[in-house]
Amino acid sequence: MLRTNILCLGFFFLSIFQSSLFAEDFGVSVQAVGRGSVTGTGSFQQGSNITLSATPEPGYVFIGWSGDLAGQQNPYSFQIQASVNGYAHFQKQKTEIIYIDGKPAIARSYVAKLNYNGQRSLRRRINRVDDTTVYRRNKVLDDLVRIDRDINSTLSAVASDDDYSLENFQKFSQNLSDRKSSGVTREIKQMLQSNLYEFVEPNWVVKKMSTIDPYKNLNDGWLWGLRNKGVIFPNIISGLDIHADEAWEIVGDQKGPIIAVIDTGVQYGHESLANNIWTNPLETPGDDDPDGNGYLDDVHGIDAIDQLGLGAPGNNDPGDKNGHGTMVAGIIGADGTNGFWGLAPNSTIMGLRFMNADGVGNIDDSIRCIDYAIENGAKVINASYGFYTSDPQDVLVEKAAIERANKAGIVFVAAAGNDGHDNDFRSGEMDFTFLDL
Repeated sequence: MLRTNILCLGFFFLSIFQSSLFAEDFGVSVQAVGRGSVTGTGSFQQGSNITLSATPEPGYVFIGWSGDLAGQQNPYSFQIQASVNGYAHFQKQKTEIIYIDGKPAIARSYVAKLNYNGQRSLRRRINRVDDTTVYRRNKVLDDLVRIDRDINSTLSAVASDDDYSLENFQKFSQNLSDRKSSGVTREIKQMLQSNLYEFVEPNWVVKKMSTIDPYKNLNDGWLWGLRNKGVIFPNIISGLDIHADEAWEIVGDQKGPIIAVIDTGVQYGHESLANNIWTNPLETPGDDDPDGNGYLDDVHGIDAIDQLGLGAPGNNDPGDKNGHGTMVAGIIGADGTNGFWGLAPNSTIMGLRFMNADGVGNIDDSIRCIDYAIENGAKVINASYGFYTSDPQDVLVEKAAIERANKAGIVFVAAAGNDGHDNDFRSGEMDFTFLDL
């Protein structure tokens, strides 16, 4: 009897060994349709428990599975019994605007500064925290993050992609001034309770600031700030200018600094700018990100609008679709072709686009441009844009980005004097060291 039991036990373990030895492997393959990624795929033994997770890129949402998979559950768990071939579908999320005390912000989007615990806990570029997705920009300058709340967990929209213009912002602002403020406050409080963030604030909308037309001949007197002959404005004393031509004599042919123009983009083929456009020495057009900075085809700069450096080749073209950025770049660095002069005609212009064709953008995209300028050797940042808010406490994340640009030795030049407003006091309230030039 004992011998029989031993033999039976032996055959039992042998059968288990053989079944594990000859267990069939099945593949799990999921293709992303749209902008996103899927984890949990691979080759697995029959009966294994599988969990797939779909993560959309910034500006996109996951909408469901298809193929051998179905539904909208995410993560998606199952036990594998056969090979699985499926699809994860992502679609572009419309830009939706909410108003907080009359000031426009991107719905379901926040910007924040990670505290020590957050920097240690959120180690991936894309992180899930409760019903939010936290995006860290890169490996070094990543304490400033963007937080997107899940589409079904937060505030409703009051504007669509088609309404993303200055005119409609102002119209909505009149009618929807105080809506959603309490909801935003509640969401920020919830995120701060996670003990991951030093502070959290809405991803405010920003706008271009108007300037004069720079494309006037230096000699006809219109650019009187550079050289004033008292022709166009007789009441202004001749010679009351910044003596630009005298400075040019001192500089001579010496090449000037890299100046990052964070704006609506730059028309880098413009005849007065083409010779002064920055070119990324480590980037090759059409190649697979040879400089390894996460931005594909960033030859002359980046298009940071909803990119986060994850766009397809060609999506980082900083070309201007509004004209404001090109105008600003001309004021800075037009090289004198056809008589059009900028203040620094020997400078190099780096185009960083974060505002759309209507001249509207958001803080998160502007910070992405500031980080890029720091990483790529800019010595000056020009920021001819402004906020719908005048309270410095509303833009602490932007302040933190500017401070680290300053620590990198960059001079940050902001818009001033528009609409007849003296905005020196804002710099003072934010504890910046600033100069009146």
